[in-house]
Amino acid sequence: MKEDLVVVSVAAVAAVAAMSAALMVLPDELVPWRTGGPRQQGGSVIDASVYGDPVLRRSPPRAVELKVSRTLVPIVDIPDDLTPLEIATRRKPRVLRNWSHVASLGASQWTFDTLRSTFSEGDWALRHVRGQYKSPVFRLEHAKEGAGSALQDLGTWEESDLNTFNGIPFHVFVDTAATPNVPYLYYTAPLDDWRVVGLESDMQGVDKFAVLDPVVVSLTTDAKGQGQEGGDGTDAQQDVPISEDDLQAAAEASVATLWMSHPNVTAHAHYDQSHNFLIQLIGRKRVLLYPPRQYAYLYPFPHTHVSYHQSQVDFADPDVLTFPDFTRAGAVEAILEPGDAIYIPPFWWHRIEALDLSLSMSVVSPSAEEGHLAKASWTKLPFGALESVEQKAVGVQIYLVHLLSRLRGITSPRDYARELYDLRFAALFPESSLEALRVKAAPTEEEDMCLMHRPDKHKFTRDKLPKERIIASARTVAELVNYDEFVETKILQVWLGDYLEDLARWAVGTSRVHLFVAQCLDFDRLPDEAISTIWEEGPAVLSFEDDMVES
Repeated sequence: MKEDLVVVSVAAVAAVAAMSAALMVLPDELVPWRTGGPRQQGGSVIDASVYGDPVLRRSPPRAVELKVSRTLVPIVDIPDDLTPLEIATRRKPRVLRNWSHVASLGASQWTFDTLRSTFSEGDWALRHVRGQYKSPVFRLEHAKEGAGSALQDLGTWEESDLNTFNGIPFHVFVDTAATPNVPYLYYTAPLDDWRVVGLESDMQGVDKFAVLDPVVVSLTTDAKGQGQEGGDGTDAQQDVPISEDDLQAAAEASVATLWMSHPNVTAHAHYDQSHNFLIQLIGRKRVLLYPPRQYAYLYPFPHTHVSYHQSQVDFADPDVLTFPDFTRAGAVEAILEPGDAIYIPPFWWHRIEALDLSLSMSVVSPSAEEGHLAKASWTKLPFGALESVEQKAVGVQIYLVHLLSRLRGITSPRDYARELYDLRFAALFPESSLEALRVKAAPTEEEDMCLMHRPDKHKFTRDKLPKERIIASARTVAELVNYDEFVETKILQVWLGDYLEDLARWAVGTSRVHLFVAQCLDFDRLPDEAISTIWEEGPAVLSFEDDMVES
């Protein structure tokens, strides 16, 4: 049996590729859009009855009228010698107009007519096509590798009619853009998918959009090698030499993806941990951006939900009773014209709407933020020998209380748990309020997963845990993530919520993560004698002091 458990929330290089791949997982078989329908050849106008539905019709798009004023993303002309890394250094969104990097791409000369001609020359069809009638707003669902089950609740959202189709001819996608009995279509695929149709030369130079951050390279090298629980390692990345091979590996870790969509199709508000250069090739797009510090106004789905990293709020019809702080969110707005690029910094929320039939390309690269946080996530925790749910739950409980008590910007485990529950879980579990869960007089043994109502058993379980190693691990992780920038921009809270959920899921299972958050970290409400069952020595009330008791 393993002696240690590694909880990995983000991998500095692999995470971006894994996230993009997760959005593109499809059945192996080729699925026709309409069974038995004839295959239309390029150039002709299609019969909508073949590829559409005789009954269903698209729901009209709803205008998004935010209740706060918006400002515009600055539009700047970029010097030819300015690199993506230099643009990304300030972590500010910018619309990049007349940028030589874009103009030098053969893909920047594409039109739908020229692409139609290219695709009509062979029997090559689009895969990764999503379609839905009920709404042009696409809220993606994806299961994380190795995560087991995931929450499926839609909360305040209407049940989706999202389907994924393979084998769609290119011209069908283009010609049905305004056909009411054809669903809104949204296509995404790796750029490499289009190399097979003779567009190889048009893709030369895409790697110029990669952000080659030396911090990421050194952190990645160090993070995979470190993992001694409780070790220092906070400055180890400064001693790792960076070779040309390392930088090449970083470039290869960048992921180029194509996005093609019917008018009004919208990628629902979400955030990525990577650098993102979005290049608009054909048509126009509207981009709404929110800085990381507005995380608490946008109500992300839980990390254990199939729609993680996306907002629970329906921007076109926000439920301000369920999501009251959404009215405080303030967006910056950009309208992308063909040939424009926009830089979207790590952890910035973005909602992207196609104003026309649209084709875009994104190039995402690992960021220093996700590198630093991945190093914390890779820190080994001494949980490998724990077997029962109670042992795991109590072990994670002790670790998290020590970790939360060491992080700047976190006032107490109880307050942080309340904020996390209200942001991520309250709308999904309206029948179980946080206060009701915490004050329940007689929880069942299954509900009392952390033994909060059975102090004798809690002490018995605690005595069998590697307590000193658990506390040392908490101290190490706190040192890795206590950066001023993370605290000020709320990036720390974003990562911390994901990290906490991953630990709780490992301990008690996906369906009970919200119960763990509600019950197991409620230390402000505990009497002194209950706190002493967790710490044999030290203060009766957790303090936010640097010299907090270590064991």
